[in-house]
Amino acid sequence: MSFQQLSSLLNSTGFLAAIVGAVVGGLIAGGFTVWSQGQSNKAQRRRDREADNEQIKGTLHAIATELETFKVRFVDGFRENFVEPDQQKPYDHLPKIVGFRHPYFVVFDSNASLLGRVTNAALRREIVSTYVKLKAVVDVISHYAERRDYWERIRYQQEFCDREVAKKEIENWAERIRNSIPDLEKEISDLLVNIRKYLIAKRNA
Repeated sequence: MSFQQLSSLLNSTGFLAAIVGAVVGGLIAGGFTVWSQGQSNKAQRRRDREADNEQIKGTLHAIATELETFKVRFVDGFRENFVEPDQQKPYDHLPKIVGFRHPYFVVFDSNASLLGRVTNAALRREIVSTYVKLKAVVDVISHYAERRDYWERIRYQQEFCDREVAKKEIENWAERIRNSIPDLEKEISDLLVNIRKYLIAKRNA
């Protein structure tokens, strides 16, 4: 192509229009690609948040179930068995029980790190505080059961001079357990109410 022909082509309206069209088309296509990627990223973040929220809600539902089960199976049983001393029934206030031999708070122990993503700081503190108290009670119950078994073995053996000491010790532990029951019941009940309030608020958000 001669210089004159090239010059004529560059100065033609059709050529310029084609160039401009290509440039504009490229800009539009590039802009759309960027916009589409941005929308895709937003959608992915939204899905991640929704999945995270569902996981947290599922964990809270499971914790509520664990607390309800513990109350029904154990706290209610403590109230029934750890009665006030009665002179007519001198040993009824010292029930023979089996201690906790295995970890009981499986849901909490398995999901403690996930609770850090609960957005309500007061609820997080309440959950941890309640479980600390429940675990302390479990330790007390297990210790009582162990000492109660010891006393049972020696109570009729005259050669053991510490029979009364052992009896007094388990009476003290039994009293501690008995006195802790109302607080345990209130602690669990209040926490269950607050978990449900949090879940309802999340559902309505």
